[in-house]
Amino acid sequence: MSHSKSNATKGSSSQTRMRIVKTPEDVEALSHLNDEEKVMARENLGKIPGGEGWNLLGNDPKLQGVLHMFELTVQELLKPDLQFVPFGPMNMACIEVARHMKCEWQAGALSVCTASAIGTPISKEDCFHSQMGVLDFPDSKLWTDEQRMTIKFIRACLNNKMTDELYSQAHATWGQKKLLRIIAWIGFCHMWAMFINAAKVSWPKMHVAPMPNASLMDAYHSHTAKVWQDLQEVWASVTPFLKVLKQSTSELSVQPEGVRFPIIRSAADIETLAHLSEEEKALARENLDKIPGGEGWFLLGSDPELQGFLHIVELSIALLLAPDSQFVPFGGMNVGCIEVARQMGCEWQAGVLNVITASAIGTWVSDENCYHSQLGMLDFPDSALWTDEQRVTIKFIRACLENTMTDELFDQARKTWGEQKLLRHIAWVGFAHMWAMIINTANVGWHKVHQLPIPDESLKQGYESHIAKIFEDLQGVWAAVTPFFKK
Repeated sequence: MSHSKSNATKGSSSQTRMRIVKTPEDVEALSHLNDEEKVMARENLGKIPGGEGWNLLGNDPKLQGVLHMFELTVQELLKPDLQFVPFGPMNMACIEVARHMKCEWQAGALSVCTASAIGTPISKEDCFHSQMGVLDFPDSKLWTDEQRMTIKFIRACLNNKMTDELYSQAHATWGQKKLLRIIAWIGFCHMWAMFINAAKVSWPKMHVAPMPNASLMDAYHSHTAKVWQDLQEVWASVTPFLKVLKQSTSELSVQPEGVRFPIIRSAADIETLAHLSEEEKALARENLDKIPGGEGWFLLGSDPELQGFLHIVELSIALLLAPDSQFVPFGGMNVGCIEVARQMGCEWQAGVLNVITASAIGTWVSDENCYHSQLGMLDFPDSALWTDEQRVTIKFIRACLENTMTDELFDQARKTWGEQKLLRHIAWVGFAHMWAMIINTANVGWHKVHQLPIPDESLKQGYESHIAKIFEDLQGVWAAVTPFFKK
């Protein structure tokens, strides 16, 4: 991918809601970046893939780096599959998200890539161009049993329509780890659709996309493996800061009725996971003291590698949005989680967010403009109870999830937050949406809880230092990433 164009990308500011950053001249045009960030943005041009999606994130080079490591990690965990292998799970996920979110750019990119790859060494023998016309017919004889199940599984995740039968088919086909990794990839694609739709990026006319040859594919897999190895070292060095907030147990956990895969709270639970190797079980035991509590994180005990990395992603986005957090009542991150729970029909997420929010109001976490009555006002974003920023936040997040963004609302959000914070909020909503899909797929409901303890303010400084160290190490990994895409 060449970035030798010497002029700033024309039309990127007027045709889209945010500049598409393809060249060093585009970087120089970003007045919201400081000199250090511009240096990083220029370096990123050789590290990221091409395409408007990645170039859009040039407006926030730190987030751009974090999210490319997210992509590389899931690709490494799902290899040899890739998003341009025709009708493989990653390719299907991208296509189905584009259809679900009505994302023109994503739909165009996936159609061209898939059509171009059919008949090449990347494709399997049983792939045909006619399959692109039968995506609405998952029971067609053109699909293999796995492809048929994949289409139905992805749609069920996106629409919260999972059944025990479909889940069992996916588990039998992929196993527990691959199943979770595919949901993580669906979540990444959904986040991407929200970025592109919010920025109003459309697809250009294109007949064919060039496909990488076998040697380039081998080199790319080596590239992702090296990044993943470095990220694993970051996780290995993470201290068990959260251990002090949890009660440890050595007994088998009582699993909720109807749960589709186990909630891993103890070392005894880990020993029951026959699909994990001894090395993976050791990592799972270490993770118990590193991850937050709650059924969401414990569900990922079935895949300790993914569990560790997703916690790094969460902490990275949290640091980029600091001092906000999901525990600050009616802040951007808190409202993002609440809105995702409402849209996805995620009972567990709705329960935990309402309890956390209600418990935090009136404590040191909350400000004086927060009231319990606001929990009942989310369907009334123009209520006088909301501040101007809260009003914009509710409307903006809802527009991202429903693909109903307007120029006026986007401009209000940019004036309120600036380009970087706007993109970071979309990333957080995407992360929360992925979480809702995991929890819904597992069929986890919420239990009766009146109140949750709010951590003491004395822990705040220690926690901030904890996530700052992890982000610093993560930035070190990104700095060492070779400019693979420059060539």
